[in-house]
Amino acid sequence: MDRFTRDQGRTALSLDEQLDTRASCGVKLADGVDRREVVRGRSPSDFEADPFRLAIVQMAHFSNDLWHFDTECSEGPGASASIAASFAALAQGDLPLQAIEDGVDIENA
Repeated sequence: MDRFTRDQGRTALSLDEQLDTRASCGVKLADGVDRREVVRGRSPSDFEADPFRLAIVQMAHFSNDLWHFDTECSEGPGASASIAASFAALAQGDLPLQAIEDGVDIENA
């Protein structure tokens, strides 16, 4: 199995190895962010237990190349506009959305 799949017999990947692998794919921490920010409040074994999953979630807070959100939290007025704006920011200029609005017309739905 490759190192991106769950395999009980796998060799544990350190967080540094996980971040280096992501960086080689173009996913890196934002300028000025230290790797220690990613691990704050976590132990190295947390990252090794399920390689890449926790690292990606944590990196999303400190990278311009990732975005992580809970789909169950995307409800209510403005939620769709916020999601679209986040996609535009993630695209770094390649998705030039402007004046984003959302709304539901319940009477005509």
